[in-house]
Amino acid sequence: MIKTLVENGNKHGISKLKEGGVIQLTTSINNGCLSIQIRNSGQMVNGVKKSRGGLGIRNTVQRLKLIYGDRSAFRIANENNNFVLTEIIIPPNNAYESINRR
Repeated sequence: MIKTLVENGNKHGISKLKEGGVIQLTTSINNGCLSIQIRNSGQMVNGVKKSRGGLGIRNTVQRLKLIYGDRSAFRIANENNNFVLTEIIIPPNNAYESINRR
C-alpha cells in the first residue's frame, strides 16, 4: 500500500511540477494504531485529483476494508497550498497470527 501511495504522489503531484517536489513518509504509533502519512508536493483541485482511471487508491481503500473492516481509516486531502497529505490509520490486529498457525 505504501509503495502504491508514494508512486501516486509522484505521478499525480510531483511529476506535474516544473520545479519538482518532495515526498515525505512518516510513521508513528498513536493510541496503539499505526499512522502512516505520505506528503507530496502538489495540489488536488476541488479536493479531487485531476487524472482519472487510477485504481491505486481504490484498491488501497478496499484492501484496508477487507483486512480491518471499519477499524482502519484512509484520507487524502490538501494539507496546505503546497502539499497533499495521504494518511492511513491501521488498528492493532492479531488476526495474522492465526493464519501462520498449522
